[in-house]
Amino acid sequence: MTEAARGASRQALAVALAALIVGIFHIPQPFLAVLLVQLLGGIPCQSASELFRRILSAFAGCLAGVAVLTLAPNEQWISLPLFFTLTGWGTVFALRRFGPACGILFGIGIVAMFAESFVFPARDIVFGFAHLFSLITATLAAALVGLAFFREPVAAKSQSPPSGAAVVIGAAAACGLIAACTLLPFQLNVTTVSSLTTALALTMTGGGVVKKFLGGLLGIIVALGFLIPITGSGNDLAVFLLGLSALIGAFEWFALRLPAHAAIFRQAAAMFAVAATILPQPDRLITDSMERMCAGTLGLCIGSACFLLHSLATRSPAERMQKA
Repeated sequence: MTEAARGASRQALAVALAALIVGIFHIPQPFLAVLLVQLLGGIPCQSASELFRRILSAFAGCLAGVAVLTLAPNEQWISLPLFFTLTGWGTVFALRRFGPACGILFGIGIVAMFAESFVFPARDIVFGFAHLFSLITATLAAALVGLAFFREPVAAKSQSPPSGAAVVIGAAAACGLIAACTLLPFQLNVTTVSSLTTALALTMTGGGVVKKFLGGLLGIIVALGFLIPITGSGNDLAVFLLGLSALIGAFEWFALRLPAHAAIFRQAAAMFAVAATILPQPDRLITDSMERMCAGTLGLCIGSACFLLHSLATRSPAERMQKA
């Protein structure tokens, strides 16, 4: 089996497993589990201690969100700065100390809890803990399936976030939440998660905004093409899971076959995961998918804007003159 086929099979099986579990339990916003599997699938988990660190990072992120909500439940002028600080510096700390998977899990954990409960903390905090179930499900699915496909030990890549990464990540999450409250109040979680993951990816890779937008557009187009026949097939979970996992696997196959364009295909897979996951009733939740496409695109714009503004602000005068 080629490396591309191995990667595609790994992503497809992990997505199917995670989506099946959250679909069976009717977990709210199941896209979160599918998205996280897509993000974690390529990062091998080679020991029980690493798996424990990942689960602990998800718990820590969610508990950090709970702490902010508890300290300032209806005082946004206090809770938003706290959210900005904990998301930015907490995610960067997890990245540096424990690696990329733990950084992703901590960041999405705090966002999933805080954004979900930001408007009505007392009512919606239970949904934040439901998102924690999605995070743990995705972590276990990616790790278990990875055992069968990462046959040889893979050396851990050193992750050193650049200076200012915490500011970009924290600002993207906070600005994404504010924008969602104004423009898409029913998709706070989607917009904020999209803003966070976009800023995180751009800061770690040093750029690639154009590829992000091309990938987002490709993901939306494929999602629309996927949802049209799915809605016509009735509420058939097996057909839906087969199509969902096969297409995310196909994106990973292209990413490994065409490494120069890997960022485009992986961004497309992430957008597709957000837009196309309409469990547990595909025929009834199609309109929600359209809103998530808009929310994902809004988050993509905000995360990219925060990264570009920070890059412009930290550029030396000589570089600015050269650019001009």
